[in-house]
Amino acid sequence: MQTMEGMSTAAELRRLTDRMEERFDLVDERFDLVDERFKIVDGRFELVDKRFDDVSAEFHRIDLRFQTVEADMREIRGDLKSSTAEIRAEMKETSGELREELKELRGDLKSMQRTMLYGFFALGGFLLTYAGFQIS
Repeated sequence: MQTMEGMSTAAELRRLTDRMEERFDLVDERFDLVDERFKIVDGRFELVDKRFDDVSAEFHRIDLRFQTVEADMREIRGDLKSSTAEIRAEMKETSGELREELKELRGDLKSMQRTMLYGFFALGGFLLTYAGFQIS
């Protein structure tokens, strides 16, 4: 190998150019490796994005189910309230009717008691009258 002083300028330029080409080739190889790794990372990110899309779709489906369940619960609650109101109205109506019937029955019972009491008095009077006729 010659020293730098012993080389001609053209040879020195060629040697520097060759070394520069070697360095650029090395840098190009490194960039190719980095590009390959970026492709791998991009592929993984695409998988992650796809998984996020799948998870998002599943959450959306679950949200729709919850909305359906919530609407059903509101409908059931409304039905329950209306049914309860109907039952209360029927109970009030029935209790009013029962009270009226009880009032009538009380009146009938009082009337029967009076009739029986008058009947007993009349029977007692007849028995006394009959006994008075027998004694006399």
